Amino acid sequence: MDQLIRASQAEKIESLRRCIQRIEDKKPETVDLQDILALNLIRAVQFCVDIGSQRTHTASLLLR
Repeated sequence: MDQLIRASQAEKIESLRRCIQRIEDKKPETVDLQDILALNLIRAVQFCVDIGSQRTHTASLLLR
């Protein structure tokens, strides 16, 4: 099971690396566009964290 979790994490890290590379490849030229991109990335990550947190909380309630 531990190896499965490590493999899953390795895949996620590789996916993150590819995402970052794509962002760097398509980086906007102006500071305003860079700010818009950064803000929306921050918001997207926060939404993912919120969804994961809610699912974890719901799952823990169901296990009780």
